[in-house]
Amino acid sequence: MKVRAEFYSQLKEIVGAAALELSLPKNAAVNDLFEKLKENYPKLRDFEKSILFGIGLEFVDRNQPLNDGDTVAIMPPVPGAPMFEKENSLPGSKLHPPLRNRNGFAAMR
Repeated sequence: MKVRAEFYSQLKEIVGAAALELSLPKNAAVNDLFEKLKENYPKLRDFEKSILFGIGLEFVDRNQPLNDGDTVAIMPPVPGAPMFEKENSLPGSKLHPPLRNRNGFAAMR
């Protein structure tokens, strides 16, 4: 299957592109995509524990199954901004409500 990986911030500089189209086996998950990317761009390993993944308007974990044609946003966390509060959510902006992952956690846009 084909998926599109979109990179943000310093990850875009590491990869040398804002987006890449990749072929993955059927039934691949986000982690399979990230493993393939790390093979070609070893510097991505520096972000192993902090990188965020999104599909559509939701953050997803690495076990999220991928579908043919998915676009996966790959981004580092915002420096200095906490991702989760005690109640596992951040207050929504007056202009934009919080972006929620499939487990109900919120993160800043």
